[in-house]
Amino acid sequence: MTDTSIQPCDELAVGGLLPMFRHVVTRTDIVRYAGAGGDFNPIHHDDDYARHAGFPSVFAMGLMHASFLSRVLYDACGPLAVKRYRIRFTHPVFPGDQLTGGGVVEERRQTDSGVLLVCRLFMKNQNDRDVLAGDADLMLTPAGTGATP
Repeated sequence: MTDTSIQPCDELAVGGLLPMFRHVVTRTDIVRYAGAGGDFNPIHHDDDYARHAGFPSVFAMGLMHASFLSRVLYDACGPLAVKRYRIRFTHPVFPGDQLTGGGVVEERRQTDSGVLLVCRLFMKNQNDRDVLAGDADLMLTPAGTGATP
């Protein structure tokens, strides 16, 4: 799901890219996420209900694709590096949508605790339409991981 060929977080400079995420959303993904998260709103699993509500079909829970992007942060920088993660959903994600997401470092600064990376996050569908936008603060300790020293 993620491209780990990008340089490690501790080597990222301003303008550097976090690993890219790519995934085609399936109905099975949506059902699995509903079961894991307990969100059984019929708009996510009943086509007739979703169409009656004005959508072309069922669509994914926003937190599902947000979790895909949080996994990019976790994989890239370690489990404890994420100090702030803020997102907003900008367009529904439907079965068959091909998602591409990632992040870019907008600021890098040394703090008493380590190196802070301020990142802009994005996720687009196959039509280059934004489906999620956000930002995150990643704290890298002297060892280059999110672990506390």
